[in-house]
This record gives sequence, C-alpha cells and structure tokens, in this order.
Amino acid sequence: MDKKLSMALVLLVFFSMLNITADFALATDSVTIRAPAVSKTSSGYIGAVLYITVSAVPGDGHIYVDTWPLTELDTQASARLAVEVAGRMTGKDVTKYDFYYVVRSESPVIGGPSAGGVMTVATIAALEGWKINNDVMMTGMINPDGTIGPVGGIIEKLDASAKLGIKKFLVPWGQTVVTTQETIREENRGMIQIITKPKKVNVVDYAKKNYGIEVIELEDVNDALFYFTGKKFSEKEIKGEIQVNTDFLSEEANKSLQKNIEYHDSIEKELKSAKMGIYEKKYMGRYLDTAQDFIDKAREDMKTGKYYTSLSELFNAEIYIGVVDEYLNADDLDKRLKDLEEKINSVDSELKEKRGEIKGIVSLEFLSAAEKRLKDAYDYLDQARNYVNNYDTLNAVYAIAYADKRCDTVRLWLNLSLKYSQGEKISIDDLKEDAWKRIEEAKLVYVYVSSMVGESSVSDAAQSLNDAQSEYEAGRYTSALFYAIESNIESSITIELSMSGDDPGVIGEKIQRARDDAKVAIQLSREEGYEPMLAECYYEYGENFEEKEDAANAFRMYKYAKEVALAYKHISNPETMPTVVTETPSVSTPLPSTPSSQGTTTSKEGSKFILILGSGLVGLFMGILIGSAFRGK
Repeated sequence: MDKKLSMALVLLVFFSMLNITADFALATDSVTIRAPAVSKTSSGYIGAVLYITVSAVPGDGHIYVDTWPLTELDTQASARLAVEVAGRMTGKDVTKYDFYYVVRSESPVIGGPSAGGVMTVATIAALEGWKINNDVMMTGMINPDGTIGPVGGIIEKLDASAKLGIKKFLVPWGQTVVTTQETIREENRGMIQIITKPKKVNVVDYAKKNYGIEVIELEDVNDALFYFTGKKFSEKEIKGEIQVNTDFLSEEANKSLQKNIEYHDSIEKELKSAKMGIYEKKYMGRYLDTAQDFIDKAREDMKTGKYYTSLSELFNAEIYIGVVDEYLNADDLDKRLKDLEEKINSVDSELKEKRGEIKGIVSLEFLSAAEKRLKDAYDYLDQARNYVNNYDTLNAVYAIAYADKRCDTVRLWLNLSLKYSQGEKISIDDLKEDAWKRIEEAKLVYVYVSSMVGESSVSDAAQSLNDAQSEYEAGRYTSALFYAIESNIESSITIELSMSGDDPGVIGEKIQRARDDAKVAIQLSREEGYEPMLAECYYEYGENFEEKEDAANAFRMYKYAKEVALAYKHISNPETMPTVVTETPSVSTPLPSTPSSQGTTTSKEGSKFILILGSGLVGLFMGILIGSAFRGK
C-alpha cells in the first residue's frame, strides 16, 4: 500500500475515533442520588439508604442495572419505566441512549418499587445535565403516567434520611398520615403481654418535631424535579372551560333509537305468539325488559346531548333483543354461524378495501374504532362456535347476537372514518412503527405492575396486550395500537387504585386529575388543528360513569380519552422539545461518599477516566496501523 495513502487512512481513523471518544466522555455525566429504603433485621424493620448512580450515554436503547446487595425484579422494572417516563418528559429518543444504573447499599433492603420516582428524577437529570440538590430525599414509586405512587415504610425511611442531614423529605400525595404498628407491653394479673396495635402518625409533625425536616407531598415527577434541581418542565394549563360534545353522532344515535324501538316491538310480538313454556317465556321476557331499560336511558341521554353514551346503551339494548331473536330462531345454529361468518368476512374485506382511502387523524381514529370492533366480532363468533359444539344454546345465542350487532358497529365507524377522511394520507409504515412502539411500552408497564401486584390482578391488561400483538400480526395496526393503549391503561389503573385503598378522597382526586389531563389533551389536539372526536366520546362516557359513581370505569375512560387524543399527535405536528422552567436556583450540596463497596466515581472523574481509557485505546490502535502501513510486504 502507498505510504501516503496509508498515513491518510491512519489519520482519518485517529481523528474519527478521537472525536467519538470525546463525545462519549462528554455524554457520560453521571448523576448520583440517594433513596431511602427499608431493611429487615432480627429486631424488625429499619430504614436504610440506597446510592443510585445513573449514566446516559449514546447507544441503542439498552438498560443495564448493577445492584449490590442483590435486589428483586422490581428494581429492574423501575429502571425501565424510569427511562420510558424520562424520555416522554424530556422529548428525547431514549432508544438512542444506553442507560447504566448502579445501585449500592450498606445493608440488604427488602424488595419494593419505592425508589422508582428517585430513579426517574436522576434519569432526567442525567439526560439534561442537571445537578441534584442533596438536601432533598424522596420516596415514591413511579406510575406509567409520571405520577408518584404510594409506598410503605415512610417513617423508617424518614429516620434513615434524617441521619444524612437533609432538609426536605418528599412523599407521595396522600401519605402525610400513615399507619404504623406500635408495640405495647401490658401486665394483666401477673401476666405480661406484648401487644401490637395500629397507630396513625402525622409524618409532617413527626419530621418537624424530631428532626426539623420539612415534609412535602408530591403528585408527579415534575414536582419532584423542582425540589431536586430547581427546574421543571412547563405544563399545559386548561384555558377556560373545555367544551366536549358528540353532536357528530346525533344522526346515528337517532337512527339507532328508532331501529331499537321497532326491533323490540317486533320481537316482543314474536315472543308472545311463540309456542313455549310459561317460565321459558318469562325468562326471555326479562331480556326484553332489560333492553327496554337501555332504550329508555338512551332516550334520556340524547336529550342532554350524550350521543356516544346513548349509542353504547342502544348497542346493549340491541344485543338483549338479539338474544331473544336468535333464541326464537335457533333451529339450525350451524347454518346461522356460517351466515354470520360470511357477514363478518364481508365487512372485513370492505374495511381492508377502504383502508387506503383514509386521510387525516380523525378518520384514522375512527378506523381504529372500526378495526377494534371487528376483532370483537370475530372473538364472539369463535365463542359462539364453542358453545354450539358444547350444546350450550343460551350462551351460544348471546355470543351470536353480540357478534352480529358488533359487526354492524364496524360499518358505523368505518362510514364515519370515510365521512371525515380529509387531508394527507397516513403512511402504513408509520402506523406499523407506532403500533410496535406502543406494544413494547405496554409490555414494559405490564411487567412492572405484575411484579408488584401479581399477574392475576392484571389479567385484563394481559388480554389486551395479547390482542394488540395478534392485531399487529394481522396487519391491523391502528387496532393494535389501541389495544396496546388499553393494556397500558389497565395496568396503570390497577396499580393506582390498588394503592389508593378505600379512601374516597384519594380516589376522587385521582379521577379529578385524570379528567383534567383528558381536557388538556383534547385542548392540545384542537390547538394543532383537529378535533379529537373519538377522545371526546370516551370523555363523555367517563362523565357518565362518574355520575353513576362508578369510580373505576370513570377513571378508565378519562385516561382512555387522554391517550386517544394524543395517540397520533406527532402526525399533525412533530413533537417539539419541552420548555424548561427554572423557578428557583438549584442548591447543590456535596454528596457524602457512597459505601466503599460501590467502586463508583463522580461524574467528572468518570468522564476523565473514559477519556483517558479511550485515548489510550486510540493510541494503541493508531500504533498498530502505523506499524502496518510502514512494514514491508
């Protein structure tokens, strides 16, 4: 090889590697933060301290967790969720970074996700290059939506934190009063009894009286960031009263009402003239009575403009009428199944044919509603086959009626999708990528929540996740995306409501927050030029459940409204970086050295070490290349 050419190649490689090494070194500013924990001893539970060092470096989205003493799965799940939330809040693509979490403690700590909030704060600080105020410590799990969830052992954690001379102790919202176990020694007739009784403790008073520490309640990670760094991301505020209406469904609702009234009257007459036992007739008559109740509710809701709610009630009415209809005509269920399958397949073919005509976000949202309902129709068709094969006529006719009426709603939402199709065509490849990302996020949240509450408690989330994957494989990407959203929401509400206990005040606050978040999401969509009609449907349905004091479903629908409103936000307007608001200077105090077993370095020392190591490797590599270049053949 020509010596000049060899030298040119050597220099090119040298400077390229030097640049990569320098970039890597500059990107490895680590953040070390302390988190209170609980350790189990022979005499009971005591507080302990974790030292968590987080580094974010250019990479491929890998997350590495190094713990000593060893911890349970929830620490790894917390790290993954911390990255997910941090990416969403900062607007950074976390798949372009590798994250390293080094967790050290002087004593073994019991499992628990209570460091999740702290890990999220540290992850954001590492990504943004922010300093941590070490006068502050915090306990609280991280929820998928960025809120801080409840934890246990707060008094023990406060005791341990106080030894480090902190000034502020952050706790999850609603946990300034906790219940501890008090051991009492009592003497009764010469017998000494050791009794353990529950005792309520005001954490604010306890901390101030014993340590002079200020206890502050938190709602979300953004609040925590403010106390740890003096910075927070600007939050969208609701401007005036957000009006939500579903008038675009008024025509469909009125048609459905009239159809159900006529259908009910027709089947009622047929039932009266049917030749069957009196008790059998009465039993079938109950289905028609239930259907009539739904019709009456729908009529009332239409008067107040709740058209989506009324359509949902009329859908239920039609199913109950359909059960009687199918039962009265159940002479040949095998033929009925064949006809129904042809009907569903026909609608499926129509949907596939029209999919290419979809333009704009509103049309896309309605398409997703159609595809999701199509899967319901197929699922109930399969159930009907199983019931017929097992000679279970009553359940078979219910499944047939449901599949048949659900198939009709597929056409309803497909027609709406075509009606509101305007603007630019949506890329199928973009939809496929979006669906895949949502499914991966849902998997992460499912694993995280199931590690804390058990798989049986999140069975609905697991089913929605399975549905998302099957829809993705079938090429119905909008439906896959919405099933993934559904799985994510089911996981989230499971952990949030289970940790809230039976306190109606806490649950009420959560519903209020979910309602406000949904309003903000709807407002954001409108500001970007489109009306999030499907999100407004779910918001209206949430209000309906809230009026019925059905907290779980109200919470679910408001969360669904928010996620649906934001599902395709990036298509109309690519996301911009969040605005950082500095409200007060961050005070950074020296962090005491971590346990000697850590072997960790400070951010500057770590960067210097990487730079020296990288430079040495570059020098070695350059020497080998130069030797090769000038060595004779």
